[in-house]
Amino acid sequence: MIVCCLLVFAGCEQDGEHEPIQEEEGYVQGTVKDTQGKPIAGAQIVIDNTLIYDSNLTTTTDEQGVYKIKLPGSFTWMAYAQLRQSYHGETFVLDLHPDKAEGFTSEGAIRNFEWKLSGKRPGGSSTGYYGGLLTFDAYPGIWDVDNKAIEFTLTPIGPLIDGTSGQVLKIRAEDGYQLLDIPIGRYTISAAYQGVALSLRQWNTDDAFAAALEINFQPTIEPHCYNCVKLEYNK
Repeated sequence: MIVCCLLVFAGCEQDGEHEPIQEEEGYVQGTVKDTQGKPIAGAQIVIDNTLIYDSNLTTTTDEQGVYKIKLPGSFTWMAYAQLRQSYHGETFVLDLHPDKAEGFTSEGAIRNFEWKLSGKRPGGSSTGYYGGLLTFDAYPGIWDVDNKAIEFTLTPIGPLIDGTSGQVLKIRAEDGYQLLDIPIGRYTISAAYQGVALSLRQWNTDDAFAAALEINFQPTIEPHCYNCVKLEYNK
């Protein structure tokens, strides 16, 4: 029986699993996992001192996706985590999702994080989404199209940013100018209005309009567009 238990334990270690983390006085600690529940090594952890400006504590996760930071003094803290991920020649900085979004004191806490491709960030509607952003506008002179009635079809090309397979998306813009929370990846995109195909091209370019367009999300498009794509359409 002892041998069996040892073999089971060894199997867990080989799979990257570990004993559940127990809260420890004076420390914040936790795990970071990817979209498949596997540990992420090298994720950036920021423990923000909410009382003293620019007094953050930082570290990175180890090979088991675990971190631990000693909390000095008697302060209130917030925990954040980010992942730098390379994808088709670009480096994306992705915020990770906390299991608990509230602050904690120097007495200690456990804050675990996971990578989400989509979904609302904690903290209300103003904090945005984990997925990418696609904005669009009409080519100058096109005034007779209701942007809210345009249906966009996005078909993944290869794996998404986390290496998983995506799915075909058919979406409309509730606000008439942006598609929210799209899992970051490469897509072929097309658009139709009242059953008639529209043509698309990258925003602010001289490219030819096309019925189907290959798009790649960009980490930054100035001035304030992050993890996004910008397009314009024509009839």
